Amino acid sequence: MPRQRIDITTDEKLKRTKLAMEQLKLEQARRDWEQAITPRLPGMSKYEFQGQKIYKQMVQKLDNVRFMTMLFELSELTAQKEKQMVEVEISALRTVEMTDIWIEKHKPEDTPETQLIPELKPDAH
Repeated sequence: MPRQRIDITTDEKLKRTKLAMEQLKLEQARRDWEQAITPRLPGMSKYEFQGQKIYKQMVQKLDNVRFMTMLFELSELTAQKEKQMVEVEISALRTVEMTDIWIEKHKPEDTPETQLIPELKPDAH
């Protein structure tokens, strides 16, 4: 059975997605801070101010959608990574199983030499 290789690109994708999520969180925090300190400027009509607030809310919703998309990608990548790890474990178990079968098939028979030495007998203990 061929030895399975862990996909390095999955690790890289996980790292990149996590970094992008952190960057998005920082952008959201910056926008929240800007929104909190942005007063209604003198000469700005009530409608312009409301329009600006609505625009900022839409940008916030877009950020939330981007964040949820990244979260989904992260969960997909994590599931993919776990699947690969399980496949590697199964492969390792099969290798151990095949080794045990080989050892069992090639086990030395009781010969006159092994009968003379009690440590080599299977029931010596």
